[in-house]
Amino acid sequence: MAGLWCGDDPHAANSRPCRRARAHRPARRRWLPLLRRGRSLAGAGRRATGGLSVPKLPVIHDIQERDEGRNRIEELDLEFSNGERRRYTRLKPRGHGAVIIAAMPDPETVLLIREYACGVHRYELGLPKGRIDAGESILEAANRELKEEAGFGGRRLSLVRSLTLAPTYMAHQTHLVLAEDIYPEKLVGDEPEDLEVVPWRLDRLHELMLLEDCSEGRSLAALFIIREYLHHRGPAVDGPADEVRG
Repeated sequence: MAGLWCGDDPHAANSRPCRRARAHRPARRRWLPLLRRGRSLAGAGRRATGGLSVPKLPVIHDIQERDEGRNRIEELDLEFSNGERRRYTRLKPRGHGAVIIAAMPDPETVLLIREYACGVHRYELGLPKGRIDAGESILEAANRELKEEAGFGGRRLSLVRSLTLAPTYMAHQTHLVLAEDIYPEKLVGDEPEDLEVVPWRLDRLHELMLLEDCSEGRSLAALFIIREYLHHRGPAVDGPADEVRG
């Protein structure tokens, strides 16, 4: 550090870093007040979830509904924790939600399907998925869709978590279900043609995520969630069919 000390001997009692040396020190004083301020705000009007502090939810004073084309719109009169009032709009979901299924023929492999995607006019690789019919549970819908699209059923079904598409303005949820101990069984669905089933190893997701014909966001997110879920859960535990775990 030659030339960065004031005085001839940097070890002398009266030596000190010169201005040039002090300029290389981390600017702690710049961010410490912000950190302290953030800590003080964390306890005001906030609640804890998953070990993190999040703001208190706004109060909904009123909800007005209207139709816009095929969509049902809700307009919310909100009051935030700081007293600010705003009106937000959101799409009201129709139906009963949807399911997306990760079916595992073995602990290292998941079943994908190749299905025509009208929006991008190509065949897309992804997980089996579909709507929940009236009167169905999440797991019943998952097993039915798996049989219709992939030709398999699952003896052990686990609800892992729910995914949202655009939570800032949509309440629609897709429920991720893990299907294990699978067996062949085909149900007739509404697909215009038989779907190709493509087994894919979880340790090759880094290849799948870059394929042009695998672009559906829910499938990609669900695959990585399942891989992490299985890694931290460990070996599957035998249990009765249709048991919710996780």
